[in-house]
Amino acid sequence: MNGWNALIKTVHRAFAYGLECNDMTHGEVEDEIAFALDQFALKNGLPVHDWNTEYEDQYGETQSD
Repeated sequence: MNGWNALIKTVHRAFAYGLECNDMTHGEVEDEIAFALDQFALKNGLPVHDWNTEYEDQYGETQSD
């Protein structure tokens, strides 16, 4: 799909620098991954996800469900 390589590169960067060696804050990791997924969606005619609505409100369940 269009934008796949850019999506994977961005997510890999977030893992490498945000989760493995802590060069990024948690907020930066979150923003980086959300931005990459939104760009992928836009390039492929998919809906952009609503990242601002809380998980429980959006899906009607808790993270442990």
